[in-house]
Amino acid sequence: MSVEGLRRKIGFIVFFQKSLFIDKNSSDLERVGEVEESILNTIKQMLGDDLNHNAFDLDIIVNINSSLSVLHQVGLGGTPFQITGELEKWSDLLGERNDIEMVKTYIYLKAKMVFDPPSSSFVLDSMNRMAQEYEWRINVQTGDANGEVTGKTR
Repeated sequence: MSVEGLRRKIGFIVFFQKSLFIDKNSSDLERVGEVEESILNTIKQMLGDDLNHNAFDLDIIVNINSSLSVLHQVGLGGTPFQITGELEKWSDLLGERNDIEMVKTYIYLKAKMVFDPPSSSFVLDSMNRMAQEYEWRINVQTGDANGEVTGKTR
C-alpha cells in the first residue's frame, strides 16, 4: 500500500501549504476552515476534538511540549519552546519561516499516536516512519550551508 493510501486509511488529509483543513467525513472534500494560528487549537482540530471541549487540554499540551522538545533536539529553535495553552501561536515557534510547515504535521502525528492510535500495527508503523522522516527533514532544513545544525529558526 502506498503512503497516500495509508494516509487516507488513517483518516486525515491536511494541506498546510494552502492553509486549509479538509473534512475527513466530506465526500466532496469541501473547505471547512482556515488553519488555526494557535498551536493547541490546531492540534485539537486535527485530532477531531471540539475547540470548546477542554477536558483533555492538559494531556494534549504535555504531548505537544514533548514533541517540541524532540524537535528542539533535532535543531528547531534557538531556545526550547513550550506552550501553556491557547495563546502560543505557530508564528511564535516558526517565526517568518514557511519552509518548515512539516513541524505541524509532525506534532499532529505524535499526538495522534498517543490519543487515537490506529488499531493496525501496519498503520502505526507507517505513522512512526513518517514522524522519523519529518525529524530528519526538519534537522536538514534547519541546518546551515555546511550541513551543521544551527538551531536557529526564529
